[in-house]
Order: sequence, then C-alpha cells, then structure tokens
Amino acid sequence: MKKVNFRNLVWLLATFLVLTGCSGLSKMQKNAQLIKLEATPKMLEMHADNVDISINGNIPPKYFAKKVTVNVVPVLKYENGEKNLKSIKLQGEKVQANDGKVINYENGGGFSISDKFAYSDDMKVSTVSVKVSASYKDKTVDLGTYKVADGIIATPRLVRLEGKTIFGTVKDLNKKGGSYDPMNDEFQRNIPVSRQADIMYPIQKSDIKPTELKKDDINAMKLFLQKSKERKDSLQLKGIDVTSFASPDGPWTLNDKLSKSRGGSATGFIGQTMKEEKKVKGKKPVKKTKQQLADEAAAIKALISEKVITEDWDGFKELMQKSDIKDKDLVLRVLQMYSDPEVRNKEIKNISATFKEIADKILPKLRRSKFNLNADIIGKSDETILRLATSKPDSLNPAEFMYAAKLTDDLNKKAQIYKSMSEIYKDDWRGKNNLGVVYLKQNKIPEAKAALEDAKKIDGNNIVLNNLGVATLMGGNFTDAESLFKAGLSAGKEPDYNLGIISIKNGNYAEAIKHFGSEQTFNSALARLLSGDLSGASTTLDNIKDKDAMVYYLYAVTASRQQNENGVFTNLKQAVDKDSTLAGKAKTDMEFFKFFDNPKFKEIVK
Repeated sequence: MKKVNFRNLVWLLATFLVLTGCSGLSKMQKNAQLIKLEATPKMLEMHADNVDISINGNIPPKYFAKKVTVNVVPVLKYENGEKNLKSIKLQGEKVQANDGKVINYENGGGFSISDKFAYSDDMKVSTVSVKVSASYKDKTVDLGTYKVADGIIATPRLVRLEGKTIFGTVKDLNKKGGSYDPMNDEFQRNIPVSRQADIMYPIQKSDIKPTELKKDDINAMKLFLQKSKERKDSLQLKGIDVTSFASPDGPWTLNDKLSKSRGGSATGFIGQTMKEEKKVKGKKPVKKTKQQLADEAAAIKALISEKVITEDWDGFKELMQKSDIKDKDLVLRVLQMYSDPEVRNKEIKNISATFKEIADKILPKLRRSKFNLNADIIGKSDETILRLATSKPDSLNPAEFMYAAKLTDDLNKKAQIYKSMSEIYKDDWRGKNNLGVVYLKQNKIPEAKAALEDAKKIDGNNIVLNNLGVATLMGGNFTDAESLFKAGLSAGKEPDYNLGIISIKNGNYAEAIKHFGSEQTFNSALARLLSGDLSGASTTLDNIKDKDAMVYYLYAVTASRQQNENGVFTNLKQAVDKDSTLAGKAKTDMEFFKFFDNPKFKEIVK
C-alpha cells in the first residue's frame, strides 16, 4: 500500500472546506432572486416632519448557507445625496457569532426592518433600495440591490402657518384675575348725553317762583339748550321729557288738576326758553317771518314730551326708604298692604306724629316738574378721523385710532396709525397688540414679535398671548407657540383654531379637525384629507369663499387620492393658472407620481 502524506491530506481537507463554503456563496448569489423584499408603505409619507418605513424580507427554504452571514442595508437615494437607513445582519445556523438574526437552512425565515428618519424637502423625489451582500470568512459577494419604495409624499407640509389673530377691542377683558372695561373701547360717532333739572312748587301751587329759575341746575340746562342751538353740527338735541307730579296727600281730584297745571307751566317755561335767542352785543336780533316762527314752534313742540303723574307714590316710597323718619317701616308696610291712594293717605295720616315729619321732610320734595334733556354729541367724520390719525394723532382717543385703522386697507397706513396710538397711549396694550397683528399680516415676523412682547409687558392677557403665539408659530417655534395658544385659550375660538395648525404639524389629524371645528378653511380641508376623509376635504374646499391657487392645488391632490384623473387635471390647471410657480411644485409632488408620464400632466406643468 502506498503511504499517504499527512501534510497533503490536511491541505486537501482545507481546500475542500473553503471550496464548500465558497460554493455556498455562489449558490446564494446565483439564486438571489429568490429573496423577497417589500416596503410598507410603497410610497413613503412624511408626518410630523419624519418618515416611517418598514421593510419585510423573506428567505426561501434551503437557500441560506449554514455558515454564511448576510447584510441587508436599505438606502434612501435622492438628487443631492443618499442616506443609509437602519440595517439588519442575518446569519446561518452554524455561524459562531451571535450578533445577527439566525435563518434556518431547511425552513428559511423572515425578517423585518423598521426605521424613522427626519425629512427634508430634497428627499421628496427619491427611491429606497435594499443592498444585500453575503460573506463567508474574508470573501463577500453581492446578492443584488432591490428597489422597494418610490419617493416621499409630503402633503402635511402644505399646512398654512396663518394663525388667527385678534385685534384688541373687546370689553370686560380678563386682567390679572380681575376684569376691567378699557377706556373708549368701542368707537361711537354720536355719543348720547343727558342733562336733568327740577322745578319745585309750593303746596297746592303750579306757578313757577322766580327763585327756582336761578338755581344751578336750571342755569346749566339753559346753557345746554343754547349750545345745542349754536353747535348743531357737534351737539344735537334729541328730545326733552317733562314729567310733573303732585305729592300723594290731599284729594285725588285736586292732585290730578294740580299735576296737570304744573305740567303746563313747566312745558311753557321750557318752550319759551328754547325760543329765546342769545343776545350778541352790537348785533340786532334777526327778524323772523311768521312762517319761520311757526316752523320753529312746531319743531320745539315736537321735541317736548309731557307726562303727568297725579300722585307720586313711587317717589314717596323711595324717599321714605332713604329717610331716618321714626316709624318709617310702619309707613312702608302701609304702602305694601294697600294700593288704594285714599286708604294709604288715611292710614298714614293716622300715624299723627310721624305724618307731621313726613309733611315737613318728604312731601315738599314731591311737588315738582322734572326736565330730562337728551342729546347726541356728534363725532368727527371718517375723513377727519383718518386725516387726524396721521396729521394730528394726539387729538384722537384710542377708540378713534382703532376706527381710523379700519378705514384703510393699506397695511402700511394701519401700522403707522397703531404705532402712533401706542406712542401716545403708552399704557394701553391694544396699540402695541394691534400693531403686532398688522405686522403679522405683512409677514414682518421679528417686528410683530417685538410689538407683541411690548404689549405683553403692559398686559399679558389672553388676546396678546394668542397673537404672540401666532408670531412664534410663523417664526417656526412650534413648541413655544403651542404653549402660548394653550395659555390664551379663553380669548375665544382663535387660539383653539391655531392649536389645530400645531396638531397638523405634530401629525395628529383627528385632533386638528376637533380644533378647527366648523371653520371652512384650507387647513381644515387639509386635516380632513390627511385623516383619510376625502369627501369631507372636498366639501370643506367647496365651502371656501375666496378660492386661491392652493385651494385648487389641494382639490387636485384630493382628486388624485380618489383616482379621479379628470379632477386632477382640471384643478391643477386652475391652480397653475392662478400661480405659475405651482407647476414646478407639482412636477416633484409624489401625490401625482402616477401622472408624471401623462401627456396632459406634462402639458399643465411644462
């Protein structure tokens, strides 16, 4: 027998083992198409500025060599770069290491990869491919690269950061735990004013004593009437109520006659006073025609409203309640028990000692005629207010400033008006608040934030907090914006709506719909689309009155998800016709991926 060389035997055995291992790699490489890979979703989606992806793989039976290691590496590729996603290591059942998922040779097996990565707009048009390689010792072979997903839908990025703001005009605003009524809050062009005066009469008399006509309230009333005649453009008399009374003592018939007689004397006095012309030194009074005098008398008569109260029991009761008269509670009980005037008189007079005090202290005050003059102070015209807002701003009150700002659509003029208001009325938070709101409409975010921070220093109320939240939102700080909206919730529906924008940014679309409520806006339609309510999204878009280019763009996205090709083309064309820049946006919007090669689509976005 020939002797076998031991060294040669060892070398042959080693060579056999290497060749066996390499033949395993070769077989896996040759049959690599048997590996099944699938991504969920196949078209990736961005939510809350992140993209979730799941990749499921399946290895068939009798494929995975027992001593081989496989690396599975998903890669996101886009125009400006690529990004390796979370990978997984697979190993055969006889691999010594224990850092990979074991795949059985006889039965095969499955694996999955789940990953989340931050989205950026340059990733929109992209692919996800999976690189698979197998290794044994120091040899590695490529098992192929498999495309599993196309692009990223980024429709949540369409959300408009246009929060709802509030101008500071609301009364009874909550302030540091209390409430207050801001000065001159609501603009009134004509401000109602009134003046009162009384003429007192002796017992059972209706003629006016000369001393009564020299009282301060009567002189003030005369002066007011004279001013209303001289300044009809700024003080307009609306009417004069004359109410005459008799005290509730004595017979009813006498009191009725007496109160009517007092009404006649009082009405005659006020009518004569209104006819009197102010004497101007060096000027002769203008002689009036009979017709002018008749017209003047008719006008005076139309202004005077006469009322007679025969016995003033209400006045009697009020004065008794305020008095310190002995037995006043007994007298008040009589009034409560009896309604007949004669019975009341009799019962009260029976309280003999008390009645004398009543006759001295109470009854004389009820023998009177009362004048109530009603007039309007006529305010400045629109033209005057708008002119003064820029030429002489210190002549306006806060309400006039805010009214002036409403008279112009020019945002620069509005800003100038509110800036002047904030400089003149430094302690009124509304000037700075409203200036900040105008800056937001001009997209001047730093200026808006500075103005609103100043308003907050004056009064950090809920309106200011909401508006500051909008400035913060538009500045891109969504966390702080959310805190401000929550702090200002009691300001009204605006902060609640604004929280809906935050909910879209956070990917909470059902929550966003609740915040938006019945509002028919672009954002509320977007939230419904993102939640899967395509019909609700379309209805909301239908209800938007002023449809801009983005409304039609969202119509097109909705139609695409509804597999409505005609709806895509019709609405996308209207969107591009209104805003040509949307053509470029649509070209890379993966919502329209299935139309990229469609000639009609290409014609619209060319």
